[in-house]
Amino acid sequence: MTCVRRGFTLIELLVVISIIALLISILLPALSSARESARAVACLANTRSLGQATVSFSVDNKGNLPWAYLPNPADSSLNAIAEYLPNQDSGIWFDCPSAATVNPAAFRSAARGTWGTPKSAWELAGTNNANPFGTDVRGGYGMNRWNQGPSSDGRWFTGGSVEKRRKQIEDARDPSNVPTWCDAAWYQFQPNDTDPFPADYKTRLAYAGQSINRAVLDRHDDGVNAGMLDGSSRFVGVRSLWSLKWHRKWRLRDDPDDPLPTSP
Repeated sequence: MTCVRRGFTLIELLVVISIIALLISILLPALSSARESARAVACLANTRSLGQATVSFSVDNKGNLPWAYLPNPADSSLNAIAEYLPNQDSGIWFDCPSAATVNPAAFRSAARGTWGTPKSAWELAGTNNANPFGTDVRGGYGMNRWNQGPSSDGRWFTGGSVEKRRKQIEDARDPSNVPTWCDAAWYQFQPNDTDPFPADYKTRLAYAGQSINRAVLDRHDDGVNAGMLDGSSRFVGVRSLWSLKWHRKWRLRDDPDDPLPTSP
């Protein structure tokens, strides 16, 4: 008896293809969410390393915190804690895995570099006097400039109110609530509790001044990761950034009935 091999009909093939397409449509969002969760975990580890590097620097320097104010690049916070960080090179300054590339549409200054965005890295120009490496450097995190010790030649930075600064790690009454580094659109910033909450924080491409807006980013599910002055790190929602003790005189806004500042 002759055995006739029967192939799939067109309808059967279309049904199989439809089922495969349906399964892909169901699985892809879950896979994308899992990838972003993994990036957020890696970012949290990065901010913990940055916070611990700041603490280690302080221990080795008589309690003084790193100096971020230039013009001497050797004193840059980027350079000061580099030896305490793993796997650093001259081209990458701790990329956030969720913002590992530079956005060409972001605001750029030829002298300073390119700003970061919620999902892209900042890039410090090699010609910028704040850059100790002499080549373009990109990164995803910014330093809280209120935590600054003296430079190698004994100078202090002059920006901002003296009573708000922390020169040594012992100046922090609650170091677990004092940010050192966090996800940010530039490598440093100097927030104040009167800084208004930016309504366009999810899409903005430029960040004026030293305000907290440089850290108000929708980078990890409507928030950022931050390393603290006790060496810990945690996720912070964008509106909860005002509940951290950025400087010594910061007015905490952790009461739901205490609204955040808004633009006039």
